[in-house]
Amino acid sequence: PEPAGGSELGVGPLDEAVAAFERAFIEAALARNGQNVTATAKSLGKGRQTLYDKLEELGIRPRR
Repeated sequence: PEPAGGSELGVGPLDEAVAAFERAFIEAALARNGQNVTATAKSLGKGRQTLYDKLEELGIRPRR
């Protein structure tokens, strides 16, 4: 059966809200860490490659 609201799983208002929150949260963390991805990953308790993967997923490019 199709989910309520007629949308496919992974494409809906909640997913969009989560992505917007993640984007804003990560962009703020990058700003606090001078756009340094390694320092940002550490401050978020994530591995550097994990953060790079998330940046790509969210379309975020750290400023240099």
